[in-house]
Amino acid sequence: MTLDDLCWLQNWFKGQTDGDWEHSFGISVQTIDNPGWRVIIALKDSKSLSSFTPIFVDNNNTDWVRCWVEDGHFHGVGDSDKLCEILHVFRAWIDG
Repeated sequence: MTLDDLCWLQNWFKGQTDGDWEHSFGISVQTIDNPGWRVIIALKDSKSLSSFTPIFVDNNNTDWVRCWVEDGHFHGVGDSDKLCEILHVFRAWIDG
């Protein structure tokens, strides 16, 4: 992820807001105790829900990342170095 990716995510979020969506949905970025990251992003456009190919990379206990779409949400989890990668995977998928 670059600063450009972060600005992209900010603009994507702004584009989702419609006076309703942002009250019930949004973007969650959390730490997990592995240590690592968890990202959950609510999706408004159900058209793209089935087109995401899940990513499961488990090289070892300190080098892993998983991304998938489930129940109208993009999910990404990974080790402590993978936040940028998770956000980049989301952007690449949405920009298709």
